[in-house]
Amino acid sequence: MVGVKRVVYQPGARDHAHAHLHDSPTTVHVEAGIGITYVGRQLEERIVTRPGETLLIPAGVPHCALNGSSGKLVALVVRHSRHLPDTWEVPDLQATVERLFEEEQSQGRLSE
Repeated sequence: MVGVKRVVYQPGARDHAHAHLHDSPTTVHVEAGIGITYVGRQLEERIVTRPGETLLIPAGVPHCALNGSSGKLVALVVRHSRHLPDTWEVPDLQATVERLFEEEQSQGRLSE
């Protein structure tokens, strides 16, 4: 089964650290705004995506997204899975998400 959805993040929005149970990557295609995605076991990799760019998140890898623009962030998310929804939150990383968001704000990178 393929799941496709359009996600919209308002300015300043972020999601929780989470991962997906499926065994294929998640594809994120940015339509508007700037996405800042942290990926990895400890959210150690920072990836910026702009309109027209596509991000591939490896299967089962924790990640979280932030809206890095002053307008809406709009993206198409495509996942292949036999079971949708297939997302689980990673609460142990939530403090990391909050720290990363605060760093983005303090460095002025949330309105690029």
